[in-house]
Amino acid sequence: MDLFISWSGQRSRAVAAALRDWIPQVLQAVRPWMSEEDIGKGARGLDEIAQQLEKSKAGIICLTPENLGSTWIAFEAGALSKAVGKPCIIPYLFEIEKTQLTGPLSQFQYAVAEKDDTRKALCRLNDELRDQALPKDRFEAAFEMWWVKLDEALRRVPPDETKPRPREERDLLEEILELIRGISWRANDETTGRVRTQRGRAPELNIVERIGPNLEELGTCSTCGAEKSWPKTGGKCKACGAYIYG
Repeated sequence: MDLFISWSGQRSRAVAAALRDWIPQVLQAVRPWMSEEDIGKGARGLDEIAQQLEKSKAGIICLTPENLGSTWIAFEAGALSKAVGKPCIIPYLFEIEKTQLTGPLSQFQYAVAEKDDTRKALCRLNDELRDQALPKDRFEAAFEMWWVKLDEALRRVPPDETKPRPREERDLLEEILELIRGISWRANDETTGRVRTQRGRAPELNIVERIGPNLEELGTCSTCGAEKSWPKTGGKCKACGAYIYG
């Protein structure tokens, strides 16, 4: 049985190549085919692709986060749907959440690039082989024996360079420490009269020096008798809060 494998983008191509080399190890009667050139690098041999679509009995569409909106993927998916029918088309989701599959591609029965879903996908292909299909016990034995090879190949697919890389734990801790220091440095201790700046601790200043020259001389409050609590120029007593004119 001819199997058409659709891809777009370098990571999708790596997934497609892994499947092309691996599937015949499990299902010897399946003949996978994929084009060798990316659409961005020139013509992909449209005539050859059309011929393969016409003769294929099933199709796998290799989807990655980068090619979900690819017009080429949409084109090949539509062509596959007309050539082989929806039941024989399998979108293969690599590093994609199920909820991300929308639009025309969501009408197909997808498979996630992990062991259980991959087994189900190959089981569907095995059913399409009709009289060449493997008995269930032989299929399960072959799948279990060869799965590790596909798993290793998928792990070698290069990371998405457009995706932000996770920050190192040390960087996060250092940023948290800087934020805490910033909060501490900006704090004003009104009780002691000390001021902290963002870049470091400033020399100790009393409250009078920070407020202004008109409060430089403090006298004794005539209301509560507290010393050095009342501005001689007039104002509130720092001890009892009474307002006294100068």
